[in-house]
Amino acid sequence: MGLQITALIMCALCSQVDDSHLAKYIRSNGQLTQRLIVQDAQSGAIGRAGYELAIEPDGGWIKTQFWGEKRRKELAHGKLSANELSELAHVLADQKADELPREFGLTNATLNPNPRYLSLTFGNGRSESLLPPSTDLTTYLGTASPNERDYIRRLDTVLTEIKRVAGGMP
Repeated sequence: MGLQITALIMCALCSQVDDSHLAKYIRSNGQLTQRLIVQDAQSGAIGRAGYELAIEPDGGWIKTQFWGEKRRKELAHGKLSANELSELAHVLADQKADELPREFGLTNATLNPNPRYLSLTFGNGRSESLLPPSTDLTTYLGTASPNERDYIRRLDTVLTEIKRVAGGMP
């Protein structure tokens, strides 16, 4: 609940995003500057299994379920409106998604054999978080270091916006 309230407050501030930072995410024609991919998976015997949501610059999106590296099943697809693309770009810019660290969460030393894996990829930039199995971001927030709490809040705000505009992950 607390992270959802944070997300709503952050969306209210979206109009205050610096235009130069916003330009990293959206072009003057209203399209995203790059493809956005979110993965939510659990590691196991066959590798990672979970869900992926890919949003193309023009707003077209596809949600798939995957098992290992090759098996995929389309679950849904659609297209974001110009307004939804703009709102998404504002949240990405406000949360400085391009400045999230490459990796955060559990380290190899504390890694459970089957961690939950969350990743956000925008173009060539990628941020990955490893969490204990079946742990959501809100639960992990209480055990995270102060720096990680900021990253988790920012990632959660971005994921909340993606869920709002594209139906998010199942």
